[in-house]
This record gives sequence, C-alpha cells and structure tokens, in this order.
Amino acid sequence: MGEEGDDSSRVDSFRDGGHLPLVVAVVSLVTVVALETQSVSTILPRIKADLDGLSLYGWVFAGFSLAQIGGIVFAGVLADRRGLAAPVAIGLLFYVAGLAVGATAPSMVVLVAGRVLQGFGAGTVPAVCYVAIGRGLPESLRPKAFAYLSTAWILPSLVGPLGANYLAKAAGWRWVFGGLIPIAALVGGSAIGALGRLSVGSGSAVPDDSAVPSTVALLVGVAAVLVGFDTRPRVVGVAMVILGCVVTLAALRRRTPVGTLSFRRGLPSAIGLRGLLTCGFFGVDAFITLGLVEVRHTSTDFGALVVASSAFLWTAGSWTQARLTGRVRPRQFVRVGLGLVAIAGLLMTWIITSSAPVGLAVPVWLLAGFGIGVSYSPLSLVTLANAEEGREGFATSALQLTDVLGVSIGTGVVGMLIDVFSRDGSPTVSGIRWAFLGPIVVAGFGCALAGRLDVRRAAVPAATVRRPGH
Repeated sequence: MGEEGDDSSRVDSFRDGGHLPLVVAVVSLVTVVALETQSVSTILPRIKADLDGLSLYGWVFAGFSLAQIGGIVFAGVLADRRGLAAPVAIGLLFYVAGLAVGATAPSMVVLVAGRVLQGFGAGTVPAVCYVAIGRGLPESLRPKAFAYLSTAWILPSLVGPLGANYLAKAAGWRWVFGGLIPIAALVGGSAIGALGRLSVGSGSAVPDDSAVPSTVALLVGVAAVLVGFDTRPRVVGVAMVILGCVVTLAALRRRTPVGTLSFRRGLPSAIGLRGLLTCGFFGVDAFITLGLVEVRHTSTDFGALVVASSAFLWTAGSWTQARLTGRVRPRQFVRVGLGLVAIAGLLMTWIITSSAPVGLAVPVWLLAGFGIGVSYSPLSLVTLANAEEGREGFATSALQLTDVLGVSIGTGVVGMLIDVFSRDGSPTVSGIRWAFLGPIVVAGFGCALAGRLDVRRAAVPAATVRRPGH
C-alpha cells in the first residue's frame, strides 16, 4: 500500500496510534444489534401464540434480513462518499423506530413491519463497522478486531435469549423490544463521534447511480422467491420463484465484484462463500427453539439455552482463527467451519425429529457455533485485504449483502416450508426434515468450494471489483 501503510502494519496494540475508541465504537454497535437478534428467535414462539401468526413466522426473520440489504447498500455508498457518521445516525433512527413499532404491534403483520424498520437500521451497522476496520486499522490488527466483534456476541448471547425469555414471562414480550430503545440511543450517540473522525473514500469511485434501482430489484427478486414458495396455485408459485431468481441474480451481479456468482478465486469467492455460510447456519438456528418447543415439547428456557450456547464457541472459533492467522490458510478455516455447520445441521434435524436424547442439542449446536466462528472472520479478512483502496465500502457492502441474503433466503425458505407442512397451526416432523435439508446442502456445497478462497493480494487487480454502472 505505500509507506504509511507499511509503518502502520507494525502496530501491535489498539492503544498504539489511538485505535481504541474506534474499536470500542464498533464493538458497542454490534452488541446492541446482537442483543435484539439473539432475543427475537427465543420469544417468537410466545409472539406466535399471542398474535396467531405461524404463517408469518418466517417473515419475522426474512423481513428483517431483506431490509438489511437496503441498509447495507445505503451505508456502503454513503461511507465511500460522506464518511461513517451519517449512515450510523440515519441507521439508528430507523432501528429505534422499528423497536418502537415492535413493542406496540397489535398483529403479526405490524410486527413484521417493525422488523423491516429494524432491519434497515441494523444493516448499516456491519457495513459501517467493516469499513471502519478496513479504513481505520492497520492490517496487523484486523484479525484481532474481528475476534472482538465476535466477542461482542457473548453478552447478548447470555442476556439475549435467557433474559428475553425471563422478561417475556415476567412483563410481556413487548418489553424485549421497548427495553432496547434507550440502550440503542445511548450507544449510537457515543459511536457517531468516534466513527466520524475517519476519512471519506478516495473519491476516485464512479458515482453509484445504479445503487437504488439495483437494490430495489434485489429486494423485489428475493421477496418474489419467498412468496412464491407459499403461493397457490402451485404453477403460479413456481413462476414467481423462477422470475425472482432471475431478477435477484441480475441485481446481485450489479452489487458484487465480478465473478462472485461463479465463486472466482480470491475476493469474489470470499463474498460468495459468506452467503452460503450464513444460509447454512441461520437457516437452522432460527428455528431450533420452535422445533424443540413444538415438536419435542421442551420448555422455551431450554430452547433459549441451545441458541445461546452456539455464541460461546462462535467466539472461541473466532479467537482460534485470530491466533492461527498466518499459519493456517483461510480456505482451511472455511472448509472446516462449513463442514462442521453441515454436520451439526444434520444432527440437529435428527434430534428434533426423532426420539434421540434432547439434551444432545446443546453440544451439537456448540459444534455449529465453533464452525461458523472459525470460518466467518477469515472471509472478512480476505475481503478487506483485496478491496480496492478507497472503495472498501463497496467491497464490504457486497460481503454483507451475500451475508444477509444467506440469512434471508435460508430463514425465509425454511419458514415457508415449515408452514406448508404444518398441521393445525403447528410444525410437523416431516416439515422440519424437508425444511432443514436445504441449509444443510448449502453448507456442504460451500465446504466443497472453499478451495477457491486463497489468493495473494497482488493477484486480485482492482479491475475485479466492478464499478457501478459498468
């Protein structure tokens, strides 16, 4: 990168060079979003019973994830043009508004609307954090920074599922949303100052006039796919799915580096594999509590424990890759991680749909947590290392796009299939089996493609990052 980049690469501590306020800011923002994320899947069976909304169960997650797409693209473009303070401030306004709607929702439809607002706001956070790490920290500190981001999920994983379940029983599930409003406002206000001091992009990027239309097309395409799975007559549903896939792929091609959809070696494969990883993990994770409670008849407390447990080994896996970075190649981390996610998904399906000891759910999902922990951060590091200088916003927003698309499609399709196979408003064993099969296959496919990940920075020219409008 230049002489200045070479000097900064020798920094060994966040305190050296005054990087600590930046790290505190990004970790705090991730913690706030993680609190809500970890809480919703635990209390959703209660919300479903209160608002009678199994048919929209999957949309509580899918709506959030779809809206994240808009937040990610918005934050990435604005970060390259105006810096980081503006996207954080606007994103937090949407996030807080969504929490308020969720806290007062009289129906499942309104709750989904609130989740859409939350999703747009939450989408700005990872995009901004990744740009902040790429633009504000030397390369030597980035693995540790991503490990701290995973550590930011520990407290939410403890307080989120278990605390939300207790609060929902003691005072009502609405307080889970409302209680986060002052926390989000306080953390956001302090983070804006630290992030606002970072530089704007290089200014060499072509104005991204395609951002809005391509993002709208992406949202419409994914929504058509999800709605099509549950549309009657079936021939209309199939047509919607096919058309949605075509629109989604065309729009995604505009928002990602050249070669992402074909998993070209280096930066494109890192971005593509992130989507497969999140689809494989969250496609199962979001419905574990539902399956355990309604199929195996466990308590919501136990479901919360299973979901919370994975975050501990996610953090352990992230710190493991941070310590071994330089000795173990990214493709090895990703191959092992995706393999563990696929195996854990198979075992969790067996536990929920058979008479297997239900207590095995905890160690099995710990395995999945470790898998995503060792594979998630290396994909981020490859992306940052090979992003065109001054266009980190585009590269990292592309990474977050595939990340969120994986969650959205995984949770959306699984939710639709569970509803299709439901009986009398409750999920069935066959529904769980068919629904979980998709994320498991996706994770296995990603494991097979992990060998395309490794590449030296010099081998990824700037031309591999498609400039908007070209």
